[in-house]
Amino acid sequence: MLRINNFKRSYATFSNQARLPRLPIPALESTQERYKRSLLPLLSQADYERVSTTIDHFFKSELSSTLQKRLQDLDADNWLDQLWLKKAYLEYRIPTLINVNWWNQFQDFGLIPAEQSRSSAFCMHQLKNMFGTSRIAASGVDRVVTQWPCLAKHVNVIYKDQIFSVDVIGPQGETVSVKQLEQQLRWVVEQVDNHPKQPPIGLLTTEHRDTWGPIREELETQTINAKSLENIDRSLFVFCLDDYSSSDDLSHRNMFHARNGRNRWFDKALQFIVENNGRAGINGEHSPADAVIPSRILDDALASEPMQTEAPTVNLAAPTRLNWDLSNRVQEAIKTAEINASKLIQDLDSVLLVYDGYGADEMKKAKVSPDGWLQMAFQLAYYRQYGQPCPTYESASTRKFLKGRTETVRSCSVESVAFTKAWDDKDIKASH
Repeated sequence: MLRINNFKRSYATFSNQARLPRLPIPALESTQERYKRSLLPLLSQADYERVSTTIDHFFKSELSSTLQKRLQDLDADNWLDQLWLKKAYLEYRIPTLINVNWWNQFQDFGLIPAEQSRSSAFCMHQLKNMFGTSRIAASGVDRVVTQWPCLAKHVNVIYKDQIFSVDVIGPQGETVSVKQLEQQLRWVVEQVDNHPKQPPIGLLTTEHRDTWGPIREELETQTINAKSLENIDRSLFVFCLDDYSSSDDLSHRNMFHARNGRNRWFDKALQFIVENNGRAGINGEHSPADAVIPSRILDDALASEPMQTEAPTVNLAAPTRLNWDLSNRVQEAIKTAEINASKLIQDLDSVLLVYDGYGADEMKKAKVSPDGWLQMAFQLAYYRQYGQPCPTYESASTRKFLKGRTETVRSCSVESVAFTKAWDDKDIKASH
C-alpha cells in the first residue's frame, strides 16, 4: 500500500529532487535467481529444469554482461525511465481506450483523508507532465509533448462531440471566479445547441495507434486542422460535459469509455468529466504519469484551495470552437473508429464490488498488509476458478528514487501457491 507524504506547504514541489537516490540496477546474479524462483509456481518440474538450464546458460554468456552494461549506460538519472515509457506505453499500439488510460470517479459525499508518511520523500517529477501534455499518435511509436513550465491559459471543453478552446486564466495570470467559469461553459452549451455540428473527431483517439497516427499526419497537412490539434495539445486539460446521466452502478464505466467513445480526447493527459446530474470523474492518458499523481493534485486542491466565488471579473475572450477540414477518407475513418470503439466497449465487463463486512483496519489488527490480503484473495479466487496459478502483475511504486514511476511485483510465488492450496485443504486447520 502506498502512502504519499502530504508535505507542508513550506516545502517547494521539487525541493527534494536533488536528494533522491537513483533506482538501483540489480546484479546479474540476483536477477538470475529471482527470475528462476518466480517460475517455480508456474511450471512443471520437467519444464522448470529445462528452462532453468537455458537461463543459466544465458547468464553465463557474454551477452548477459553486454546487456547489463547497456542498462548501466542508460543510468543518467533512472535506467528504467525511458525504457518504461517507450515499451510499456508509446510502442504499445492497441487503442488507449480501456487498454491504457486510467480513470477515477469522484465520490459524491466523501471526506478527504489526511495523507501521512512513515518514511522519506517521493519524486515529484511526474507532476511536470500533468498540464499542457498530450500523447501524439505516430506510426510505430508515439511521442509525448509536454509544456513545462505550462503557460497555457485555456482548456478544451467538449460538449456533444464539439471541441472548444476556453480561457480559464486571465491574460496576466489572474484567477477566474466560479461564476465567470460557469458563464464560459454556458456559452459553449448555447453555441453547440444553436449551430450545426461537426463530426465527432475525438473518436479517432480511440483507434489503434498505427491507424490514428497516419490520419493525424494527414490532418496536420491542412492549416485549419493543424491549428486545432496544436490548441488541444497545448491546452491545460480537457473538460467533458456529458449530456446524459448514468445509474450508480454503471457511472464508473462512463469515466473510462464514455459509453461509446464519443465526447472525449483520449490522448490528453487529463480529462475531467461531468454528467448532467453532477456526477464527475477523471480520465487520463497513462504514458506521461501514473494515476496517483493527479490523485495527489486533486486531493490537495479540494482540501486546501478555497473556491473563488467572489474573485473580480477578468477580461476573458469568448470561447472559440475548433474547426476541422475533413476529407472523405477521414470522415469514413471516424465512422470506422466508432464501430471499433463500440466493439471494444461491448467486450468489457466491469462491476464495482462494495464489501462492508470488514475493511483495512481489521486486516491491520490481524497484522496483515491490506494490499497483501487482497493479493492473496485474488490468488485464491483464481485458483478456485481455474485450478492452477497464473503469472500476476502488481504495480509497485519506485517514487522514492529519482524519476521513479513503477516497477512490477510478481505476486504469484511459491508461498502464494502454498497458501491457496492450504486454504481449501481440509486436513490443514486454520490457526487463530
